[in-house]
Amino acid sequence: MYGDGDVMYGDVGHTHYYAGSPAHPSCGTTNLHLDISDATNVMVYCSVAVGAEEDEEMIRETVKNECCEQTYWRCTSSTPLTVGAMWHIYAAGDTDKIRSFLSKVLEERGVQQILGTDPIHDQLIYLDSDLRRRLHQEHGVQGWAIAQAVGDAIFIPAGAPHQVRNLCSCIKVAEDFVSPEVSPLRPHPLPVSLAPPPTARSGMCQADRRVSTSLRQTC
Repeated sequence: MYGDGDVMYGDVGHTHYYAGSPAHPSCGTTNLHLDISDATNVMVYCSVAVGAEEDEEMIRETVKNECCEQTYWRCTSSTPLTVGAMWHIYAAGDTDKIRSFLSKVLEERGVQQILGTDPIHDQLIYLDSDLRRRLHQEHGVQGWAIAQAVGDAIFIPAGAPHQVRNLCSCIKVAEDFVSPEVSPLRPHPLPVSLAPPPTARSGMCQADRRVSTSLRQTC
């Protein structure tokens, strides 16, 4: 975030992520949350530790259980493995149902919810397989499970709740930007007084070019 007097603007631009382990299926690298800007996330590197055959088996099993057969073979047929992360992305239109479900889960766990807080924006929960199953059964909400391999670019629309679990050590580059095509999906349009200044808007226009450059350099 950056400010101009009393006004704070969203921080669009690129971000780097480093982390990962397949040993904790109930812990996300990034818990469920949403952003008011669009984003593209590119994986540029991933690696399973030498001699960690158990990790490789856990990664293969995760992709097999959560993705279609075609994705499984695409992501696990190479040696060494090139799949590094598992994403779950939900439709922006399901945000209210997801928020209600998360509040219920926090109540069950004895977590006090203070007025003004939000279980999605506060990134309090990672939806593991059991919680995802409950979300589908109780609210009819089902997202998309996406396995990300080296060179894959994941597009996350503005307002779409999403979470990530890195399956091994990996490096990813994310680019936040604003596109008019998905503006109706944003949860709360910014008032004119909070619109980014011309210099920020100019920077946003360069997002696609920077992502494309990253892809060309790493793929």
